[in-house]
Amino acid sequence: MYNDLAEFTYGAAYTASQTFPVSLKERVAAGNLDSYAMETYKPAARVTLTAGMRTTWNTNAVNQQRLFARPAGSFLDLSHDLELPSIK
Repeated sequence: MYNDLAEFTYGAAYTASQTFPVSLKERVAAGNLDSYAMETYKPAARVTLTAGMRTTWNTNAVNQQRLFARPAGSFLDLSHDLELPSIK
């Protein structure tokens, strides 16, 4: 990690970090179901009836180790100040 332009320019970082995965195979699950139906009926030359139906089901991505970050509340309730960390 570089903290100023000189460290970045000369490639001299004063800190280093390394992370290791919890498992080599990380299974991620997400649910997504969409369906759509539409019917048009024309009882007369100048009359057309149209009916439609839609179903949608989406889930957040999850895994067995619960490693995905989720906010504690609504996105609108979180602090959006750039100077403050978002973790409470």
